[in-house]
Amino acid sequence: MKKLALIIAGSFLLIFSSCVKQNFETPPISVLPTGTIYTIAQLKQMRADSGSFTYPDSASVFGVITMDETSGNIYKSAYMQDATGAVNLRLTQSGGLRVGDSIRVYLKGIYLSEYGGMFQLDSVQNDSNIVILATQKYIQPITATISDLDAGLYQGMLVKLDSVQFVSSELGYSYADADATTNRTLENSDGKTLIVRTSNYASFASTLLPQGNGSIVGIAGVFNTPQLYIRSLSEVDMTGGRYFIENFTTTLGSFNTFSDAGAQVWKWGIYDNGCAVMSGYSGSNYANTDWLVSPAIDLTNNTGTVLVVNQAAKYVYDQWQNIKILISSDYDGTSSPSVSGTWTELTAPNMPSGNDFNFVNSGDIDISAYDGQSHVYIAFKYVSTTSNACTWEIGRVVVK
Repeated sequence: MKKLALIIAGSFLLIFSSCVKQNFETPPISVLPTGTIYTIAQLKQMRADSGSFTYPDSASVFGVITMDETSGNIYKSAYMQDATGAVNLRLTQSGGLRVGDSIRVYLKGIYLSEYGGMFQLDSVQNDSNIVILATQKYIQPITATISDLDAGLYQGMLVKLDSVQFVSSELGYSYADADATTNRTLENSDGKTLIVRTSNYASFASTLLPQGNGSIVGIAGVFNTPQLYIRSLSEVDMTGGRYFIENFTTTLGSFNTFSDAGAQVWKWGIYDNGCAVMSGYSGSNYANTDWLVSPAIDLTNNTGTVLVVNQAAKYVYDQWQNIKILISSDYDGTSSPSVSGTWTELTAPNMPSGNDFNFVNSGDIDISAYDGQSHVYIAFKYVSTTSNACTWEIGRVVVK
């Protein structure tokens, strides 16, 4: 009877263990010889030198898992990082790895390749290629910028981007549409953008995008173009006041124009990848008074706010007194600014030379006196005469 009870108990344990697929079995290390040890950087160099290939001999690479499948944002995949770089592990089955797992990957039979520009170890068998050495060995993210990722730095690595926000045209949308993996767009105050790519199977797919400015942590991925993969919404902290950004990429965007005198008006130009342009010259000089005015900018939650303008000019000579950047908190938003609002002239640390069309960053123009105001307007006022009509180009306006 006692023997029968032991047989039944053993059978129960066998059935129970066969149902648990959350963690794959780790074979004894003796089953997987270490062989030659490579760093991730060395593997990348081998791929660059030899192209895609399958490891024929015993070899290993060590690293720590920085993204797993727990959130549903990736599937049959994980990202591993060491001191020299990172790699995407393409797994033959789902599950088994967790963020913070320190592992050894036995490389024999694994296919080394790239997909869409992402370096990867393909056809990784969970049970026969991976040895978990330790757990909870968490790696801290590298502070990076969108420009860094555009340049191909930190590919596959865990990074943190500060002072970013989702573009205003996407606010009110979720991270992913219900039926498809979706791209959303981050931006920074330099006008740089980055795709945040989210699977519709991610646990946070239906969550609305944050409306503020702040930081985000994720994997620096790539699929023909740089992108970011979020691990958890707990690593998205965007509760600060938003930047206002207008790049004039294809139109005058959110800005309005007003002409008090003259036939020439503010218009869009293709220079410097798009800009607002005003000139009183059209075969000869003409007298003009024209305004380019921002929409209302909300500084309710802002502190230490500055304005930054990217601009160029030519044929200015002595006309700087007729080209002005102004600010108002009592403008009505619809009338000509010459009859509505109290406008205060702003002084930029840097201005274009006025002798060429080279774009110059104005530097930080302090407008913190308007912090807490819900409706602040920025205006660019242009005046020309029949004796002098310069050209003024505004490439980007940022309030941050």
